[in-house]
Amino acid sequence: MDVNDKKDLCSPCEFKGKTETATAWCTECEEPFCITCFENHNAHRSSRDHHVISVEGNKMLESLQIPLNEYCEVHDQEKDLCCSLHWEIICQLCTQTTHGECVPGARLSEVTKNTKTSTFVTMLASNVADVVDELRDILRDKENNKKNRSQCPIDHQLKLSKALVIKIPRESFPRSTILRCIILPNKQMIFVDSHARNKPLTVLNEDGTHDGNINMTSRPFDIAVFDNNKIAISFPWRTKKRIGIIDMINNKSDPDILLKNKCYGIAYDKKRLFVVVKTEGIVIMDISGNKSACLPIVGIGIFYVHVNNRLYCSDECNDTVQCYNMEGCSIWICKDSNLGSPRSKTKMHRHFYTKKIKILIQYHYYYSHIFFQFIL
Repeated sequence: MDVNDKKDLCSPCEFKGKTETATAWCTECEEPFCITCFENHNAHRSSRDHHVISVEGNKMLESLQIPLNEYCEVHDQEKDLCCSLHWEIICQLCTQTTHGECVPGARLSEVTKNTKTSTFVTMLASNVADVVDELRDILRDKENNKKNRSQCPIDHQLKLSKALVIKIPRESFPRSTILRCIILPNKQMIFVDSHARNKPLTVLNEDGTHDGNINMTSRPFDIAVFDNNKIAISFPWRTKKRIGIIDMINNKSDPDILLKNKCYGIAYDKKRLFVVVKTEGIVIMDISGNKSACLPIVGIGIFYVHVNNRLYCSDECNDTVQCYNMEGCSIWICKDSNLGSPRSKTKMHRHFYTKKIKILIQYHYYYSHIFFQFIL
C-alpha cells in the first residue's frame, strides 16, 4: 500500500485490524483519526487540548514543507544545532570551524519544540479549513449550474426594449461573481461581488459609470439597505460568521453582528433584519443583533428572502417560490421546473402583473447583468 494511502486511514483502527477512512489529523500525536476515534481522542484528558486539523489541511501543510538535508555537506555529520546569528542548521564540527566565532548554537529540538503549537500554525490550519469549505461550496454550485443549464425557456412571449447595458471592463475586474444588487435612495447601485479573490462591493451611478469600490475583508453574500444610507452585508464563508453594517455617508462600520451558523440572504423591513441562517431558518433581529424570533422554513436550497408584509423565499434546489406570513406559516408554494434554480426576488408594486414593469435580470450561468424594460 502506498504511504499516502496509509495516511488516509485511521491509525487506531488500523492497529485493531480495521479499515476506516481518516477525517482528522492530530498535530501532536501525528496520527490520522476517523470520526469515532477522533471523538474518543477528544474525550481523554491527556489529548483533549491537542491541536487537530482536517486530513486535507494536513496534506496541504505537508506540500508546503521544505525538504532539508539532515547531514552536513562539509563534515558529513548530523546537523542538530541552529546558529542564531546566521539562522543556519549546522553540525557540531561547524561550531569549531566556519561558525567558530558565532554565539553557541542551540539544539534544533529546542528551537522547533513549540512550532506545532504556534499561533501561525493555528491560523494557517484555520485558513486551510476555510479554503476547503469554500472549494466545496464552489464545486456544489458548479454541479447545480450544470444540472440547470438545460432548463426550458419561459413560455410567456415578452416584447423587450433595451434600456441600459452595463459593461464592466475586464482589465479592472478580471473575474467577478455578482450575486446581488441593491439600489440606494440616491439611485446608486451596489453590486455584491462574491468571487474569492475579488471581494469589494462595486458602486455604480444611475448612468452606469463606476463610482468606486467598498473593500471587504472576506467574501460577501447578500446585502440590504436601511435608514436610507446604511447597508447590512452577510458573510457566511469565514470562520467568523457575521453581519456587517456600513454607513455609506461617512464610510464607517458599525460593530458586527456575530452568528453561530452560516448566514446567507438578508432583508430589512420595519426596523428589523430578516436573515437566512443555516440549520435555523429565518432569524428576525434588530439592527443591533437582538433576536426576536426564529422561523423554521422547509427547503434545502433556500438562500434568499424578501419581505413585503409577508416572507418570500426561493428554493433553488426544488425550483419553488414560497410565501409565508410573518409568523412562519405557509400561505402558498409555486413550483415550476422552468424557473431553473430561482434566487433573488423583487417587489412589483404589490401586484404580480402590471402593464409596464422594470426588472433587473441576473442570468447567473454566465454572470451577465442587463437592465431591460418589459412591456407586456
